[in-house]
Amino acid sequence: MDENLELNGEETPQVPEEKTEENQDLLKKFQSAEAQKEHWREKATKFETELAETKKQIPAKAEMEEPKAPSQIDPRDIVRLTKALQGFNDEEVSFIYRNAKSQNLDDIVEATKDPWVSSAIESQRQKVEQEKKVPESGVVPGGLPKKELTVEDLVKDPDAHKRAFEKLFEPNQASGI
Repeated sequence: MDENLELNGEETPQVPEEKTEENQDLLKKFQSAEAQKEHWREKATKFETELAETKKQIPAKAEMEEPKAPSQIDPRDIVRLTKALQGFNDEEVSFIYRNAKSQNLDDIVEATKDPWVSSAIESQRQKVEQEKKVPESGVVPGGLPKKELTVEDLVKDPDAHKRAFEKLFEPNQASGI
């Protein structure tokens, strides 16, 4: 058969050579697109089969165990937990929960009795109490007590004022300098 004839017997027009270079570039792009399409089609079918196998492995909703509803908690457990956490503030309760072995009721109650947890909570309470404490009247934090030097003191010891001033500004006594 003649190359210029199509299937239905009609002739195709002759294409100039410069057009054939463009056609070859387009043909290469088309072949590349076809190869990509085939590649992604194979991947899609592979993933579809994997998905179907995975769905078979997952049990149906009816077979799954229902989680325990909050209404099914024993009231005695609530009382026991409340008694164990009595006397602790919210921060301390959070600390106890974080340091319990698990979120199981018995582990939480056990954590309240743990000596390490108790000592950590007690030291935190002491720290807060120290921060709340009001300093003594006449005492500068980090400094010496303010004592008024009287004329009698200066007569007894003329250098007392100078020593008090120097002591106030010693490197280990200076506060905020």
